[in-house]
Amino acid sequence: MHRRDGTEIGHVLAVLHKSDTAKDIFKSPPKVCGLSGIIVEAPYRKSGPGQCFRCQLYGHAAQNCYAQPRCVKCRKPHSTKDCKRNKDSGDIPECVNCNSEGHPASYKGPPLFQKRNR
Repeated sequence: MHRRDGTEIGHVLAVLHKSDTAKDIFKSPPKVCGLSGIIVEAPYRKSGPGQCFRCQLYGHAAQNCYAQPRCVKCRKPHSTKDCKRNKDSGDIPECVNCNSEGHPASYKGPPLFQKRNR
């Protein structure tokens, strides 16, 4: 696809109402769109709420976070990349979100994550 000035359009977002006709676009895009050489992909949704890589809390991103850094492995006030814990150290991971031991803050099983994911 090209713009009026001849430059290529990299991506096009088409928002369609839910219907059987709208689903047909995924079956044979050239036939539906009248175009050839295009790829049609269904949108995907990330599972669960977003988690900040700075403070490890849910609902915002690190680029918008001004909280003190918290380690995903040990919940101490340092960034995860500076943590001394690793698989070989034998230390039990600690979760900053539910204040418990046995899993890191990125674990998708704690009740807090399950509650936020609904």
